Amino acid sequence: MKQIHVDMDATYGEACMHGELQALGFDIGIHRVRTSMKRLNLVAKDLKQDKYPVGGKPSVIAPNYLNRQFNPQHLNKLWSGDITYIRTQQGWF
Repeated sequence: MKQIHVDMDATYGEACMHGELQALGFDIGIHRVRTSMKRLNLVAKDLKQDKYPVGGKPSVIAPNYLNRQFNPQHLNKLWSGDITYIRTQQGWF
């Protein structure tokens, strides 16, 4: 387990370590892997980083047609909304 931990640059958690050990022919359960990793102080790196787009076009801000005048002359003439976050393939924006 220590060698796998070093070889994989400390990126394997218990699930990946379990799969790797089974692929190497070891008959070991996930719970044994978990307790062994704790005993050996093997901790996986947290690779979850925010991924922001690099380059490309800048975001476009829609024109402010209402200008904070929220009493339209006709019904269904003006609609507004507020989006605080959007889930994309790169993560939450």
